[in-house]
Amino acid sequence: MLELEEQVIERLVTDIGQASGHEIFLIGEIDRDNGRIVDYNILARGNDNMVPAIITDLRPGTILIHNHPSGDLTPSANDIHIAARIGNRGIGFAIIDNAVENIYIVVEPRIPEEEQLLEEDELIQLFEPRGNLAEILTDYEYREEQLSVVKEVIISFNNHQNTIIEAGTGTGKSFAYLIPAIYWAKNNKQPVVISTNTINLQEQLIKKDLITLKIIMPFSFKTVLVKGRGNYICKRKLNIVESSLNQENELNKDKEDIIKILNWIDKTDMGTRSDLKFVVKNNLWEEIASESGMCLNAHCAYFNSCFFMEARKEIYSADILVVNHHLLLSDANLKKENSSILPDYKHLVIDESHNFHHVATYHLGIPFYQKLVRKFLERLNEHSYSVIPALRNQLGKIIEDDKREYYNKIDNEIIPIVKNIEDLYQRSEE
Repeated sequence: MLELEEQVIERLVTDIGQASGHEIFLIGEIDRDNGRIVDYNILARGNDNMVPAIITDLRPGTILIHNHPSGDLTPSANDIHIAARIGNRGIGFAIIDNAVENIYIVVEPRIPEEEQLLEEDELIQLFEPRGNLAEILTDYEYREEQLSVVKEVIISFNNHQNTIIEAGTGTGKSFAYLIPAIYWAKNNKQPVVISTNTINLQEQLIKKDLITLKIIMPFSFKTVLVKGRGNYICKRKLNIVESSLNQENELNKDKEDIIKILNWIDKTDMGTRSDLKFVVKNNLWEEIASESGMCLNAHCAYFNSCFFMEARKEIYSADILVVNHHLLLSDANLKKENSSILPDYKHLVIDESHNFHHVATYHLGIPFYQKLVRKFLERLNEHSYSVIPALRNQLGKIIEDDKREYYNKIDNEIIPIVKNIEDLYQRSEE
């Protein structure tokens, strides 16, 4: 069990006293060698019953601590909720009493292994005129520009910093970021995500560059091309389609393609749409594609042979994950809801980043349609049966006292706001 150093206990008693015995919220630093809490920083102070839970910018291997002035260290529902959120990120959670005589560890912190930094000389020698790349690639050309990119990428990995690199065609940027990424992933047992915009670049990375590097690198590594769920066929849905083939329905016109798919499914290893040797109509693929809303998970008869589930298992053992920008940002949205497509990762390479802002706008932006605004305004105040007039009439029927006060709120505050929005809308159309 985690213990606190004596000087930490003394400081905590003083800080709790200075907070008048109220709750305080702090982040504790843990010594990697002896596993003891050796330092802390106060994040927030509260009252006898609660304290602001500041849980941003926290590192794995640290521990959040707060005190219960009552002396009862039983975690509250809110404590459990916070502990679950940060525990998934490797951050511990503990509760102490005001005298700091007792500590209750709700979640043990996950102490990360010490990072193995990239050695510049070790990586650069692969690019030298007589290095591994030159020995394997017959058309290899030594480029100073490529080495400059490699060095910047190494610095970025080692310092956990964001770096924007612009490199012209022919620089060899793919190898320049792939080799440091592979070394980092392998040495630190952490996946590195490579995001692209186009299928062409994905295929170049998976079918050419990474295959070449598996020959060149002095160790083995695993790569996975991560595809969205809709790319995988669902055996259960296909079975439903097959059973309805002899019935009168829309799918009968695609009977020939369905039979081809039924023959193909016993031969394919991946079960993805791109594995098919013929084009499947979108409406047919929608009937047989995997989708989260229709998935029975472990209750499905095909769960143990599900192509999608098998693919998801693969990504958790990979060193390099190749994704597209859409999937990357979908995962970012899901992570905000404590869900995910990708495993946790610390390093990300965004190639073809000149397209990234368009995809980010689609995934992270809020759509604004003028026609919908017009309809919304009409529903609010355009007609006698609109929301605001209807509300005004209903209030007149059910409220006897202070009716004037409610009317003033509607007439002098709510309606003018709606009118201002209508004016802004009118101006935007001019």
